[in-house]
Amino acid sequence: MPVQVSREAVFSLYRSFLRQTARLPHHYLRQFWMLRGQDEVKRLLASDDDVLRRTKLKRVRKDVARLEMANTGDRECFAYVLDMAYGRKGPLKHAIMKPLLSDPSQPKPPRIIPAAHKSHPPVYSPELAALSMSGSSRRQGKPLKPEQLVNPPTMPARADPSSSDYQLFGPLSKRREVNIKWRFFTENWQKLHPPIELTIDQGPALSTKAKSIERKPPRAIGIPGQGLLEDVITLAGASRARRPPIPRRQRQSLPADEDAERRQGMPMAPTSADVAPSRFIRRRYAELLGKIPILTYTRTGKYVVALDDAAWHQEREYPLAEVDDTERAWLPQGFGEIERAKKADKATVKG
Repeated sequence: MPVQVSREAVFSLYRSFLRQTARLPHHYLRQFWMLRGQDEVKRLLASDDDVLRRTKLKRVRKDVARLEMANTGDRECFAYVLDMAYGRKGPLKHAIMKPLLSDPSQPKPPRIIPAAHKSHPPVYSPELAALSMSGSSRRQGKPLKPEQLVNPPTMPARADPSSSDYQLFGPLSKRREVNIKWRFFTENWQKLHPPIELTIDQGPALSTKAKSIERKPPRAIGIPGQGLLEDVITLAGASRARRPPIPRRQRQSLPADEDAERRQGMPMAPTSADVAPSRFIRRRYAELLGKIPILTYTRTGKYVVALDDAAWHQEREYPLAEVDDTERAWLPQGFGEIERAKKADKATVKG
């Protein structure tokens, strides 16, 4: 006989949920997960189906366990907490991406199948096109080329009347063409990280010719007016543009003027009010920032995608400390010649 879900067990679990939520390090995280817990518990209590209630109870228990592990320093669970709160996955991601999947300012393209009402090809809005053609916003895969927005790379050659396959096998089915375009469109946007807000470029004044082609104000996307992007940048930017510190013995061996010059060239450390309380949290927010593309609307009416300087991303190059004479003395003799020989061999193989 299945176990009944009592209201007392639900309320006890909800209190545990609130206790773990209160321990989260940022106000927005606490607010998001508190509202999420309220919605889940309300739906759980409103359900009359015992099987569905047990499923929802299991989901709440899993969230409580993840929050508890995130508060104890588990990297994967803390990343999950951040991803859900900032729309990198889950319902919030779909809510942010939904307005970008259409363009109200443009009319619908003509139908591929005249008699079918749902045979319109997908429309890439300017925001979605900019995200699709940028590597900074992709969760996986390569950025698209402009021509791939119109003609997907998965489209068979038979769709082109000038191809040899068209002459040999005949035209491609129109229904199949519609399905291929929509399938590629859906798979593409699901591989993208949505922006959490739109940044408007407040650059210098434009010339008269540039003003004549300036577009109307862009639509709001993401979670505007909350300052979430600025908060994430502040929490992740503790070590932005800072060179890695050198060891104490090496620093003591430097001449006084050289050490003073090096210290003067390093940026000042941020105050405690500007950074998260621990290095663990700063690094998790830096990883989160690598999943948040900054979508900027320029004065010329175009959209540009970039990442913040403090973001951790697979395509980002990070500063490394220079090797001096003291460190070079600890390297194996002939280390430089060995490395140069390896690079020469790799270049020969590639050539």
